[in-house]
Amino acid sequence: MTEPNSLFHRHSANPILTARDWPYSMNSVFNAGATLLPDGSTLLLCRVEDRRGLSHLCVARSVNGVDQWQIDREPTLMPDVEKYPEELWGIEDPRITYVPELKPICRRLHIILTGRPGVSPCPHERFSRLRETRRHYATGRQRCSPAAP
Repeated sequence: MTEPNSLFHRHSANPILTARDWPYSMNSVFNAGATLLPDGSTLLLCRVEDRRGLSHLCVARSVNGVDQWQIDREPTLMPDVEKYPEELWGIEDPRITYVPELKPICRRLHIILTGRPGVSPCPHERFSRLRETRRHYATGRQRCSPAAP
């Protein structure tokens, strides 16, 4: 699958995660944000499309980043339309970036707004607490959940 002189090389086991791997009913998994954790393991923050076509996020971890994935038993972060009506159509396309000045890993989550996309930076180093941390910049004003650090 590798083209000569290609910048990227597709792993022979691709796709490494599919709907068959998920511990709950869903339609598809794609567009994961990825990072190496301090212990050397790989964490993927996956966009998961449910059976209705709406997206949420779910964490998958692997010691080697290729197989033996440990996938959260339930969605890690679901849209919360009551608090964030802009999440009506789901949460998508997580991006993970290490920012040395802030120490934690910072993520950007794209949300679909009526007619336009938005971005929700969620800085937090503990992916297990992702449900508690949310900030929206979609409408030009910052909104933070009470549990945000």
